[in-house]
Amino acid sequence: MKYNPHRKALTVEITDLHAASNDLMASIHYIRKLNGMPLIGYSAEEKSTANIDDTAEYCILQAAKSLGIDLGVKRPGELDVRKYA
Repeated sequence: MKYNPHRKALTVEITDLHAASNDLMASIHYIRKLNGMPLIGYSAEEKSTANIDDTAEYCILQAAKSLGIDLGVKRPGELDVRKYA
């Protein structure tokens, strides 16, 4: 992110947003891996109790949303994060 004093605006490079989204997805990958959760994703029926990995994943999804990054899911567990390691 860079500040342009002439326009009084922040600009974010696409490559920076791409790197941020990859880092967020990798974080979800490692949270799931450490907790023995499927990397391919799972449905609400497969995971009926919320625990720390769901909470952490939810926070990461919210952080992405706050940054304007659409990861394409609404709830924890829906992402396929196999390739983010």
